[in-house]
Amino acid sequence: LAIRHAWLLARLGRLDAADQLLDDHFAKDPSSRDALAARMRTAEAAGQLPLMLRRGEALARHPGATPVDLNSVAWASLGTNDDLGPALQLIRKAIQARNSASSVNTLAAIEAERGDLDAAVHDNWKVMELAGTVEPLASDWYVAGWIYEQLGLTADAAAAYKRIAPSTDVGVTLYSLAQRRLAAMQAPRPAP
Repeated sequence: LAIRHAWLLARLGRLDAADQLLDDHFAKDPSSRDALAARMRTAEAAGQLPLMLRRGEALARHPGATPVDLNSVAWASLGTNDDLGPALQLIRKAIQARNSASSVNTLAAIEAERGDLDAAVHDNWKVMELAGTVEPLASDWYVAGWIYEQLGLTADAAAAYKRIAPSTDVGVTLYSLAQRRLAAMQAPRPAP
């Protein structure tokens, strides 16, 4: 219950009160896996993405971090970090522990952003196979958008990003990432 209250406080812009509530709740073991995960989620709820990533990195270093935790931290890196090397290592570790469509999608997105298009295409197909889908889902369209963008096919990239439905969720979402890419594609290019 305290974790839910902390998330709600953070969502209302009261990260300080949320952190205090979590400190009180986890006073006996502030470095527990649950405490670290809750702190990451409250920073996300407050829209504090760099803080969310820092807290996520602490969670990823915890010996009890789950594959879902590692995937969450790697995904957060897509929206907050230019150096995706550590995120790539995290997601590979998550996939070794538990191969899931969600984790492989994160891997494909990181590969696409890093320009490793062959791997991104292969892993994006693998996501659809793991998920048992025939038609691409929003997560698949995001990866496809990056692939098109890397190939210079900006109209196709924009069309792929626009297939991702609007969302009011906080944090690093498919919609927020797609909107960021669309804005970057429309930004004026500096003269050579």
